Amino acid sequence: MTLTIVLSWSWILPSYTQTPKPNIKSQQVIIQEIKDYAERHVENDKAMDSRLMIDLYEKNSVGLTTPKITKIYEEEYTRLKEEKDSNLWEKINDDIFYGLGWFAALALLILLVFKQAIDNWVTHFINTFGKWLYNQISGFELFWNFSLKRYKKGLINKHEPLKIPFRPNSSLSLQEIYVDLQFLEKANNEPINFYEIKKYNRLTIKGQPGAGKTLLLKYLVLSWAREKLKTSSNEDVPILLELYRLNDIEFSALNLKH
Repeated sequence: MTLTIVLSWSWILPSYTQTPKPNIKSQQVIIQEIKDYAERHVENDKAMDSRLMIDLYEKNSVGLTTPKITKIYEEEYTRLKEEKDSNLWEKINDDIFYGLGWFAALALLILLVFKQAIDNWVTHFINTFGKWLYNQISGFELFWNFSLKRYKKGLINKHEPLKIPFRPNSSLSLQEIYVDLQFLEKANNEPINFYEIKKYNRLTIKGQPGAGKTLLLKYLVLSWAREKLKTSSNEDVPILLELYRLNDIEFSALNLKH
């Protein structure tokens, strides 16, 4: 009888000691799981789902209340969402910068290929606009000095180079090679020099063909433009009008500058 009781007790004891204990999660583990849910929701672009967290973890044994569960989840979700949006904006900026790099390279290639055409177009546009602007403002007293300097520069560019038939590709400087003519005043037949011409308000120069009348007039306006010949008044501005050009039926006062 005694032996039977001992055996029965031995049979019951091992069975009792091998029963597993329930797995109880700590508060830190549950908090981490809530944060992991928030991370997965952000990565998958899922909307914030606080209700799901409450359903999963409301009945816990570690003291996490419903407001605390909601706060942990929403704060983690918001933080991760802001980080993702920030990184996305940086990625967009990088993509834009990368795209602008290609655009700049393409624009540079176009500039190199069509450089001459673009240069010509830009130069033409600037010159056209400059002439239009000059025509609009040149008559105002404020711009008289500027207009006068521009006119003098135009006279020098037009009359300084002296082209000769046997040197078509090379011109001489009128200012350097000009030799003064001898003038006789008709009234008293007395000689006058070149610089005395300026004392006359009206003057007719007569001479044989080829005597140098046209060259003299060009030299006069060129000397005035280079300020070597002072006029009797600061407001006197010489204008050289070549009468032979009036024979052209297409000639008009509008194209005198040509």
